[in-house]
Order: sequence, then C-alpha cells, then structure tokens
Amino acid sequence: MALFGEKYGDQVRTIRAGADSFELCGGNHAHRTGDIAYFTITSESGVAAGVRRVEAVVGEAAEELIQGERRLLREVGQTLKTDQARLIERLDSLQGEVRQLKKALEKARKSGGGADLEGIIRGAVDVGGAPFSVAKVELGERAALAAALDSLRERAPGNAFLLVALEEESGKVMLTAGIGHELKRDKRFHAGKLISAVAPLVGGRGGGRPDFANGGGTDSSGVSAVVERAAELWAGIIG
Repeated sequence: MALFGEKYGDQVRTIRAGADSFELCGGNHAHRTGDIAYFTITSESGVAAGVRRVEAVVGEAAEELIQGERRLLREVGQTLKTDQARLIERLDSLQGEVRQLKKALEKARKSGGGADLEGIIRGAVDVGGAPFSVAKVELGERAALAAALDSLRERAPGNAFLLVALEEESGKVMLTAGIGHELKRDKRFHAGKLISAVAPLVGGRGGGRPDFANGGGTDSSGVSAVVERAAELWAGIIG
C-alpha cells in the first residue's frame, strides 16, 4: 500500500502490522515488528522549509538508551532525596529557593553584606582634613566588598575608605579603596595610590582611579599591617 504526501507528491511506502497499526516503512530488513522492539526518537530538527529530520535508535541500542535514562533518573532522585514521580515538583521548589536566595544576596550586597558600615564610619580618623576609615571585613567575594564600599561612600560622601577582606575560596587578600564624591575635586585624594602603597604589605599589587581602586595579595599575614599602617601611608600620599 502507498501513501502520497499532499505537499510534495512523494510516494512513501507504508506497512500494516495487524488490524490497528498502519506505519511508515523504515526499510525491508525487518521480517516482523518484534525484530525492531524498542523505537526511541533521539532528535528532531528542521532541515528545510516544511521538512523535518528525525533521528532514532531501535533494538538493543534503544533499550540501552532507555535503561541509561532510567539510571539517570534514579540517581537524580537520590541526589534530590525524592522519588522519581516528584522530581519536577522538587526541581520547581529548588528553583524557587534559588530565586529567593539570589534576592537576599543582592539585598545583602547593597546593604554592605552584613558588615558594620556605621561602625566603620564612626571609627574614622582625620587624615589631611578628611575622615579616613580602614577596616577588615568578613566579606568573601570581590563583588560584596565593592558593594560595601559603594554603600559607605553613599552614606559618608566626605570620607575616604580602605576595606580589607579574605577571598572565601582562595584565601587571598582583597583590597578596595574609595573616596566620597565630596573629595573628588581635591586632587590630593587618590584611592589608586593608596592601594598601590598598601598592596605590597600583603605580597601583592593594585591601583585604579582616584575615586575607586582594587588590589590584592597572597600573604594574609600582612592584613594586620595594612590596618595598622594605612592611615600613615594615606597621610604620606595626601602630603
């Protein structure tokens, strides 16, 4: 029996298997449908306008693919501590938790990541006619450190700041410095020069703009020296 495509008029051979199965023929090598056994589509794509390409595996290859997928589902269920029937529900729940954590993290970063920003501002000393604060903070990411500095500069636009922290994953020293917008007109205040001066104390280097600069080093034993000598070095830069 033949079936004709309406759009192209191409003849496609079809096969009847029993009373209820009317199939497109996949070749004449199979004597019975049992020879094919499993038939699993692995991909589908468009190759031209109105033309689709379908790839599939049959027989032992299809059975191995199915068994592999079942093993994977079992492993995913064990990892997520749920049964296979509830995997989608569990994944939806985890995605919701991730979204909430991201929002909380962003909020924490904008507010200083838990650092005592008001305490840092209150601890400022006068250097060159402007309040200067240096502090070691427990922030393990560069982005969180920069966010804390930005928040400090917004709260105290007439101050200068130097923050020191240890990177969570590597343990390396992170340095960031900046000045509030009220000090930008005074060319004496240069955050980049401050970072260049203190970075060698932790076995590193750095620099940047007058209003914002980053640096770092590998010697965490020098962190206390940075905190102790920062005001002195800053005074030397300001002159």
